[in-house]
Amino acid sequence: MRFLLVAVTCAVAVLAAGCDRNGSSRAGQVVVPDLVGLPQPDAQKKLERLGLRWRFGGIDRVFSKAPEPLPPNTHVSPDPYADDVVSQKPDAGERVEPHAIVVFETECTMLRFKNSGCA
Repeated sequence: MRFLLVAVTCAVAVLAAGCDRNGSSRAGQVVVPDLVGLPQPDAQKKLERLGLRWRFGGIDRVFSKAPEPLPPNTHVSPDPYADDVVSQKPDAGERVEPHAIVVFETECTMLRFKNSGCA
């Protein structure tokens, strides 16, 4: 009897994990990570590791590979590590298909589209 109870409990857990409220399969979907507050390069690396693509709000170009780190003692302006993500769509925690596109804004991209530039 105990074996049957464990088997039923496991089956229910597997079914619950694999289906949403509407019964749609979640198999193979990716949970969108929380990018807000992360430096831009860290957000890009996180999305790349999950197999998601991204673009910046206001730009049509889609990216799938994070840029390679700069060599030591190389400085660029603006510094991408000083440019934090301030918003994202889809929201963190949503489930999306593999290779879906996440759109995010950083402090710098928001200034650029307001013609203020980045420091």
